Amino acid sequence: MVVDCFRISDQPLIPITVIDPNTGVTVDVKAIIDTGFSGFLLVPQSIYNKISSLEIDTSRFYLTLNGLIKTKVQR
Repeated sequence: MVVDCFRISDQPLIPITVIDPNTGVTVDVKAIIDTGFSGFLLVPQSIYNKISSLEIDTSRFYLTLNGLIKTKVQR
C-alpha cells in the first residue's frame, strides 16, 4: 500500500481559464482548491483589472484565516 500526502508547502491547484464575456479577454489562472471556501474565485488585483468589464458596484466580505477581506463583485 502506498500512502502519499502533501508537503506543508504544496497546494492543490487546478488550471482554469477566466473569460471576460464582454471583451473576450482570457486569463489563465492556477486556482487553489479550497473545500472550506464558500465563495467563488478570488484573483489578485492585477488579474481582476484585465477581466473586470462587468463589475457590479457592490462589495462582499469574507472571513478567512488571514482575517476579514473585502472583495469586488463581477457577474
